[in-house]
Amino acid sequence: MAPGNNVAPITIGLIVFMVGMAFGSNCGYAINPARDLSPRLFSYIAGWKDVFMIPKTCWYIIPDVGPVIGGYLVDYLSWRWVFYINITFGIIAFLGLLFFMQESKKDKNSRLDWFGFLSLAIGVSALQVMADRGHRLDWFDSPEIVLEGLI
Repeated sequence: MAPGNNVAPITIGLIVFMVGMAFGSNCGYAINPARDLSPRLFSYIAGWKDVFMIPKTCWYIIPDVGPVIGGYLVDYLSWRWVFYINITFGIIAFLGLLFFMQESKKDKNSRLDWFGFLSLAIGVSALQVMADRGHRLDWFDSPEIVLEGLI
């Protein structure tokens, strides 16, 4: 029996899924490319591929187990327990960093890049104001939003 005309979308979807799984390695599939795939590609290109691609680790299971545990806590205890658990892990992480992380060497010659810092601060602030006021001011019909977009 020959495949029907509707095989192309399924094939394209499977190819996209397999490519995403290949880039995700043991981190799982990158659903949102801006949030998940881009940092992984950057770390691979920068030479930090061992951060996410350590064999026989199970980082990929965290996005699956986390919501299940959160749902259980909310259903059977209270939504506040999600924050209590996070506070506990935060304290453990802080103590681990405090006792096991070595202090980095301070370079006396290094200085703050004020131009870069101020450019980043102004750009992010303009983006935030544009996103906040855009709907109210009818987006790019407003000169203020256009100016904030150009910044």
